[in-house]
Amino acid sequence: MEITFHFESSVIPFIGRIAPSDTCPIWKRGSNLRADMTLAGFDGFRIRPSDKTFLFLGEGYSSEDGNVSLAPGSLIVLAHKEKEITNALEGAGA
Repeated sequence: MEITFHFESSVIPFIGRIAPSDTCPIWKRGSNLRADMTLAGFDGFRIRPSDKTFLFLGEGYSSEDGNVSLAPGSLIVLAHKEKEITNALEGAGA
């Protein structure tokens, strides 16, 4: 499945030509979801590009050696350019 978004306005002509658009492919396997995005947002009038993957681990994850364990319902953000992995919900509800 893919989600595509773009901006249009009947009030501001040609906004669709200058405003960003993005297509976000989404994959599902069991209760796990993956979504890839290339648009982070805006910084004033500048477009902030991004290359991120969001992983929702509905089943959780445990490595074979037991060194890595993520609880069911974890939301992981992979920032490809920065080569960072973040647990977006870490500390939530604590």
